[in-house]
Amino acid sequence: MITWLASYPRSGNTLVRTILNRCFGFKSYEREELLNEVADDYITNTIGHLTRSGAWEEFYAQAAVS
Repeated sequence: MITWLASYPRSGNTLVRTILNRCFGFKSYEREELLNEVADDYITNTIGHLTRSGAWEEFYAQAAVS
């Protein structure tokens, strides 16, 4: 199942992702790759970011049927 979290910058997106990860163990992907300065281990582990492999279209097709 795909659940979209879309928001404006600085509106709490990272906070919601952190709560979903810490409280419920839900990990998340981003459509755009994280910038190098943001992609360190602490940040990605805190917000529960997972790195996808392959193109976004392939990932989306797989996620849509899961």
